[in-house]
Amino acid sequence: MEDWNSITKIDSELTNQAVFALMHIVVRKFNNHPNKRNHVSLVHPDYLVAKDLAISTHSSLPNIKEYLFFDQCHNQCYILPCLRRKHFGILFFDQFTNAIHYADSLLRFDFTDQEVQEIALDLGFPHKKVKHLTHSKIQLQSDNTSCGIFCVLYCEQFCKHGTVWALSNVNVGAVRQQFFEALRNSEFSGTSHSFAEENKRKRGRPSALKTIKSDKENRAIDVPISVKGNFPPNFINRPGRPALNKTWPLKTNRFENERSRGRPPKLLSVVDDEEKCSKPLAAQKTRGRPITNPVGRPKRKSSTPEGVRPHKKLGIEIEETAVSSDKKEDGFVNSLQLLLKKYMHQLEEQSEREKQKLLNRIESVVVDHLITESSSSSAAVSSSYDDEDLKIEEKANSTRLDFSKKKSLIAAYLGQRETLERLIKRFGLSSNEQYARVQIKRIEKEVLSNKPNRRQAYEMLSERVKEIIEYADDVEMIDLHDTDIVRAGFEQSICFGINDFKGSKFWTQGMKDKIGLKSRHIDARIPMTEKKKEPSIDEKIKQFREQEVERIRKQYPLDRIFNCDQTAIRYEMVRNRSLTKVGRAKLFRRSQNKNSTTHSFTLQPCISADGKITGRTFVTLCERIPPKSFAKMTAPFTKLYVTHSYSGFMSSKLACEWMLKVFLPAAPNNSVLLLDSWNGFIQMSKLPEVRRKNIEICVFPKKTTGELQPLDISFNRQFKNFVHKLESQIRYKAKHINISKRETKLKILEFAMDQFAAPRFNGLICRGFCKLGVNRTPQSYYENPDQYCFKPSATSKTLCQTCRKLAFCKCGWCAKTYCVVCAIHHRH
Repeated sequence: MEDWNSITKIDSELTNQAVFALMHIVVRKFNNHPNKRNHVSLVHPDYLVAKDLAISTHSSLPNIKEYLFFDQCHNQCYILPCLRRKHFGILFFDQFTNAIHYADSLLRFDFTDQEVQEIALDLGFPHKKVKHLTHSKIQLQSDNTSCGIFCVLYCEQFCKHGTVWALSNVNVGAVRQQFFEALRNSEFSGTSHSFAEENKRKRGRPSALKTIKSDKENRAIDVPISVKGNFPPNFINRPGRPALNKTWPLKTNRFENERSRGRPPKLLSVVDDEEKCSKPLAAQKTRGRPITNPVGRPKRKSSTPEGVRPHKKLGIEIEETAVSSDKKEDGFVNSLQLLLKKYMHQLEEQSEREKQKLLNRIESVVVDHLITESSSSSAAVSSSYDDEDLKIEEKANSTRLDFSKKKSLIAAYLGQRETLERLIKRFGLSSNEQYARVQIKRIEKEVLSNKPNRRQAYEMLSERVKEIIEYADDVEMIDLHDTDIVRAGFEQSICFGINDFKGSKFWTQGMKDKIGLKSRHIDARIPMTEKKKEPSIDEKIKQFREQEVERIRKQYPLDRIFNCDQTAIRYEMVRNRSLTKVGRAKLFRRSQNKNSTTHSFTLQPCISADGKITGRTFVTLCERIPPKSFAKMTAPFTKLYVTHSYSGFMSSKLACEWMLKVFLPAAPNNSVLLLDSWNGFIQMSKLPEVRRKNIEICVFPKKTTGELQPLDISFNRQFKNFVHKLESQIRYKAKHINISKRETKLKILEFAMDQFAAPRFNGLICRGFCKLGVNRTPQSYYENPDQYCFKPSATSKTLCQTCRKLAFCKCGWCAKTYCVVCAIHHRH
């Protein structure tokens, strides 16, 4: 169960065998369902590993049929988990959708479409389209270790719903626990290394004698390598290297063949009804001994649970008691006596040989318990070592023993359960018995003292230095050189008891290779000065509402609270979308002047909290060389104050001009003006006339005008929509009028400002101050100016009051209708 227990750990990665075992459970459950819509076959992931190995070694390619499970004559779907570069993906070959679905929880898609189509060709799916499943159809993993978990979830989703992907809101921790329970309760619940152990028992056998019952006689044949694929994938020694020197029983009828492909033969516990009816085979032989229960004969049911005898169950409980009991001797002894008393009546029925085995096992458990107790109370442990630093890593190695094996070696040696020759072969000690005893004494001293040896101390030192250097490289981003690695080694070597640390060039180069370091040119330098943490935009808005808005609301009346802002107006207002026929490749629309659609000027209106437009609207035209008659041309527009600049943008000088000639004459004393954080307003606020009239300047925080400024909330966007609809009608009905001409553009702006100043739309202007929190009594309004003035149902069937043509605009003041030409000359 060691491998299966790692499934529940969030930071653990699933192996090939674990992923296949989980998918085996899912697919088998689906295929056994009576109402299944189709049949699904499962391909072991070792097929791709074996194929890559064959390509790299220029050997013959593996046969995919040898890696198929739940195979039938007319398969409709195949599932293949694919592993490459330590990451799992999954392929679904579906005949219903006539496509191949490729799912990857990190969207890496390590296998190309050409490689996938080659696999499909091996399965009999030629010329199929590969569809990559994106985040819109499947859920993606949020860590780097759950790719195998998500592949199993995709497999389960495919079996349940086909290609209708709807996987969402997956709790990886809960799913890992569910998978662990499924493996524990399934036929894989035995040791996860049972297949590997079976492999070891049959190692070195070039072939096996198998018996097949023919029509005339029973004869033994030697099974060739080409038929060795009908075995569970766990019998494979290593990923990508099938054990070609091993053979497995051939099945003699259809039912046995289906059973071997559907479930591993070693783990079958129930014999199908059809298998019970099959004739018994001739006695098979394994290592010269006849098999007492050949394939086809039903096994006799035992009263005890399968695979567990009473004395073995007792041994398991003794081990659990030794681990869970207190360090006190009385607690362990009492628990042991109770267990022996509990199973005593069952032990009396066992043979002397079985009783002796049980005694040896109890002795091993007791010795292990005593070694653990002595190691915890030993005075040989140095106080300068930390428990976390002295934890010996249990890494399996063919030539080195890990801590658990060393502990087992000492327990077997002290308990005298095995001979020295047996221990030498089992644990790979020296063939010289005298030196083997020296090795055992060293290991015993190490286990009892719980102190690392020199090799382990250097391994822990390397891991500590690796963490330090990686943190300095990735997080601190400081300059690193060989001397920094050596210095870190000297500083940390004291912690692991290495007093003679040298820090040689060989050790330094080994650390660089282990971490993956290489000297390279620095592309750029990042300043180390830390920026001051500023409050977020939401915090700024909340603070402004609580402090400034409440003060302004209590201190000033509504008719003395003003807001002005600049907005850009193009000389010809156009949009980038239009209706057209479906299927047209490119869409072209006409405009009067190409430059007028890209050039703009500045409009600066000013509104008050009581819903009125204050003073004249300030307009800054883009005039590189203004005409001599500029003042005469702009004189008729009494509701506009027209200026010009080289770029069409306002400057601080023009801002001062607006304050002196537009705002101050229209605003009463003791007023407040709400502005954004544009730097051009700073010089304007320092004018002596502003102080003389006691005008307070209140500035919104940066990047908050979209939520706080009334003009941005309920005026600028509505004004541009009004101008755009008016100009669109001019381009459609009055093509002779040049929109981008100065006089025409100013007429359109003055007409629009005149309509917005109508009392009908005061509620729209008040809406921005209400959202700010200054005005607590909003005025009601029903339609925006563009909705009211250009409503087709109210204007299309009426005539113009001036020229008697079809009307287009309805006045917001007098509700009279006018055509588009007469409307731009209409004033109130």
